[in-house]
Amino acid sequence: MNNLTRFFLVLVRLAIGWLFLVEGYEKVQSVDRGPTVDNKPWTSAGYLKQASGPTAPFFRWQAGGDDDAHALECLHVYADVSPMPPAARDRASPALRKDWEQYLERFADHYQLDDDQREAARKKLDESLDKAVAWLTDTTHPKELDKNTAFATAAFAPWKTPAQRVADYQAKVEEYHHAQDEVNSTFNADVYKAKLRSMKADAAKMRADLMADLDAPMHTALEGVLHDDQKKMAAVGPAPPPLVLLWTDRVVRYGLMVIGAGLLLGAFTRLNCLGGALFLIMLYLAIPPFPWSPENLKAEGHYLFVNKNLIVALVLMALATTRSGRWFGLDGVLQFLNPWTYRAHKAQPKLAAA
Repeated sequence: MNNLTRFFLVLVRLAIGWLFLVEGYEKVQSVDRGPTVDNKPWTSAGYLKQASGPTAPFFRWQAGGDDDAHALECLHVYADVSPMPPAARDRASPALRKDWEQYLERFADHYQLDDDQREAARKKLDESLDKAVAWLTDTTHPKELDKNTAFATAAFAPWKTPAQRVADYQAKVEEYHHAQDEVNSTFNADVYKAKLRSMKADAAKMRADLMADLDAPMHTALEGVLHDDQKKMAAVGPAPPPLVLLWTDRVVRYGLMVIGAGLLLGAFTRLNCLGGALFLIMLYLAIPPFPWSPENLKAEGHYLFVNKNLIVALVLMALATTRSGRWFGLDGVLQFLNPWTYRAHKAQPKLAAA
């Protein structure tokens, strides 16, 4: 290997190291600044929820799971098949009860409820579950909805009962899953493209509207246990992200900085090359450029099986087989200061003489 080859290999290492370091620094800074008018703290939740590759369930789990699957579980009402009619709240899904109980805990901690208020809030929650079951099974009280995006210029808006809205939402989720998971794979191409994104957007809006209408009476009922001074306090904030997502974001932010700094300084170069390659391969598996996968709108070009993440990962694995850090970096200094290097160097003449 000539010196010119070594020079360009070191240059490639420095360029990739700078890329990693800047990406990690920007993410750390956005989180440290916190939410402001012109800053939104970085999180990997959006990227993980859009995962479409073979490892998509793992990535979505890190971001809290599939939003549509969870919403449909909350909107499900168990049928009454027992001889003795159960209380309406017993027909509510465990997912809905769990979500509301978690909200009750945040509500109680935020407003510092006393024991009597907590007991009253618990009763309000049970009563709200009864009303939720009645609302979800209502087939006689329609509500005027927004115009469907497919008929934005229609002269009227549809009227749907809660039960009809839930059925429509479930059908919409099944429609885009069928298009994404079955039709695309059958034809080995992204058949629907923008239409698939429209399906998902419609499902997201239907989900948001349904969950807002479902939660609103419970929130109002709980506010009834507050004293006047408590009502002047700010509203309860959103639920915190899953713990696994917090750790994932933290590892990504600081991991990028550590890998970037290591590549720039030439310290533990091979280990940092492997770490960077593993990270990029995970990105590749999350949203792979397969012909049947949904189009990645954030991609700078059109890819087929190979994208920039995979190429840079291969470059890093190739760099891991070289002594780039010893040619130019702290690895060379560490090797020079290593006493075992001198012992091995002194032993070579004796072996040669023997």
